[in-house]
Amino acid sequence: MIWRERTSRRSLWFFFGREAKRQRVSRSLTHEHGFALVLVLWMGLLIAIIAAGLLREAQSARIVAAGDAAALQASLIAEGAIHRAILSLVDPSDPLRWHIDGTPQTLNILGHDVNIRIESEAGKIDLNAAPPSVLVALFRFAQLSASDSETLADRVVAWRSPIPSGAVDSTTNIYRDAGRSYGPRHGSFRSVGELRMVLGMTDAVQAALASGLTVLSGNPTVDRGVAGDLVLQALAASGDGLAAAQLSARSTGAAAGVDRLPAVGEALTIVASVEVRGSQTERRTTIRLVNATDGFYRVLEWH
Repeated sequence: MIWRERTSRRSLWFFFGREAKRQRVSRSLTHEHGFALVLVLWMGLLIAIIAAGLLREAQSARIVAAGDAAALQASLIAEGAIHRAILSLVDPSDPLRWHIDGTPQTLNILGHDVNIRIESEAGKIDLNAAPPSVLVALFRFAQLSASDSETLADRVVAWRSPIPSGAVDSTTNIYRDAGRSYGPRHGSFRSVGELRMVLGMTDAVQAALASGLTVLSGNPTVDRGVAGDLVLQALAASGDGLAAAQLSARSTGAAAGVDRLPAVGEALTIVASVEVRGSQTERRTTIRLVNATDGFYRVLEWH
């Protein structure tokens, strides 16, 4: 009787123990299956994110590549237009004729209209040669007062003028007192941008006048036949009758000299701009015409 009771208890313990173990295993497998499912879902999400990133990167690369191709094509077309303009300037028999006063003109290259301007440096005010009266007129046109214009013109002349042997430089102290770490060069301006270093010159005045200035003509006078409107207006405002007459004639299309042939030794700036599939490109070069034996022209600047 006792043996049967013990056997029954052992049977019950074995049964319930095995059942509990089965349930623990089942819960463990369920937990593992759940974890695996979550892991798969996270992996799928990660792959989707990576795929979306790669797709966006590919799309961006295509856009950039298309933009780069358009920019390159625009650049090549603009440079081709500049070379075509140079050929017409050095060959008097070329049927293509350009105004050299900065008037915009159009040239079609490979189905694209290129906007071209040719500016003779002879029609600009040379910082190294212009007399003080012309400089004063220019600064007055930029809305400086009469006294400020005269002072600034004197400082431009001092900047470009060498100090006579044995003389004392009285202008350097003015710059030192103004907190500048430099004084006047006492030599020629190397670029129009150097004008900004002259004491009293401001960014606003520099920007307003830059297109009418040069350091490449070497002429104290301005060729009014090819001068731009800014220079003509500045001179006309100072009482220059020839400049006023040229402005009036230009407004009616009767101005003389704008289509004259450039001379040997003359410097000219050529600006070409074109848009190709939304990409706008501008190229600028300045050349000086020389004799045929010297190669017809020399490149002074190319941007």
